[in-house]
Amino acid sequence: MDIKVLKNFDISRAEFINKSLVLCVIDDPEKELGNFNRQKLSVINIETNEKTDISPDLDICLSENVIYASLNRDYVVFSSIDDDESGYVTITWYLYKCYGGKISQLHSIKAEPDSLEKTVFIKVFVLDELHMLVQTEKVTGSDSSFWFKIYNSESCVISDVTIPRLTDTGIQNMIPISDGNCVIKFGRSFIPDKPFGYKPPGFNREFIGMVPVNKFISELSIDMDNRFVELLEESTDLTTLPYMKAIGSLIIYAIYYPSEEKEDIILYDTESGKKTVRINSRLNSINDLWHTFVIGDKPYLISGRDGGSAKITDLNTQKVVAKINAGDDIPAVCGNYVVLAAKRKKLLKEIEYVEVYEFSKLMKEAAFSVKASFEYCIVSGDTMILFINDNKTEDER
Repeated sequence: MDIKVLKNFDISRAEFINKSLVLCVIDDPEKELGNFNRQKLSVINIETNEKTDISPDLDICLSENVIYASLNRDYVVFSSIDDDESGYVTITWYLYKCYGGKISQLHSIKAEPDSLEKTVFIKVFVLDELHMLVQTEKVTGSDSSFWFKIYNSESCVISDVTIPRLTDTGIQNMIPISDGNCVIKFGRSFIPDKPFGYKPPGFNREFIGMVPVNKFISELSIDMDNRFVELLEESTDLTTLPYMKAIGSLIIYAIYYPSEEKEDIILYDTESGKKTVRINSRLNSINDLWHTFVIGDKPYLISGRDGGSAKITDLNTQKVVAKINAGDDIPAVCGNYVVLAAKRKKLLKEIEYVEVYEFSKLMKEAAFSVKASFEYCIVSGDTMILFINDNKTEDER
């Protein structure tokens, strides 16, 4: 495993562009753009530690709603927002070439500023350098309606997409799992306010499926039917699909039973086609969901972090295999290694550490340790990027 440490970068979130480049996003709370904040984007070359800001003069926003279908690329798509004399705002998407810094204007749409991120939600799925799928969701009470357009930047053609699988439920997320293939989650998950509750009748169905990107683009461009997706899972009137992850060749997702204290955790190997099901019957709260990771083909769950020490459970055996101290967290896993963000008291002071352990030596022998506060971590293959802040004084710690 290759650990790279980036110190004292202001960051709200980050993601890999390719093996050498990382996109960093900083929310700027001092400048509001309607219902959201202005954002600053930069590209960091992790080989040279060079940082390049992207269009600092533009009012950039909604970068979290740009989702990529490619694992490795050399571009970033971002949006800016401008006031309109008619009372509307114009959202414009741009493509930034990381090598050379060229910026090209793509598609624009108009929207009512008061509705954005309240009743109207816009996501952009960047399928490749030429094709962008724009999803507009309008929420009315508990109902949602969806509109889709596919934009071709080479021909500048914008086409409506009316495929029922998309317009009925919308796309919640898309994750690339290999070059040319993605896993897609259709439909919003149902998570009750209370720890457990009954799913209301008529709540939209959810689907998880695999999609070859080139075929997806072709089907969207001619507005065909649902043949572009290979379905892996579908919710029922009694279940919801609360999360989806991709780790290497594995797709990990959950089937959650709102009226019961359990979830089924599914591990689907895209290379072998093998599907493994493990039951998690130790749920104490909704916060226990989403904290699943896989090490050595074994699924583990972190639970009980709201009070006392957190427990790590082997879902194959349902046995607790490790505990971490109250207030500590495992924000990321890379291969057989885990990141620990820890707080320890020394001479009545709380000292923060960022540590990396081989899982079998968790809390015993750290492979990496630094006195610093944890900011963010991203993982791609066997590469881990740690963002830390070691600028705090001992008094601040």
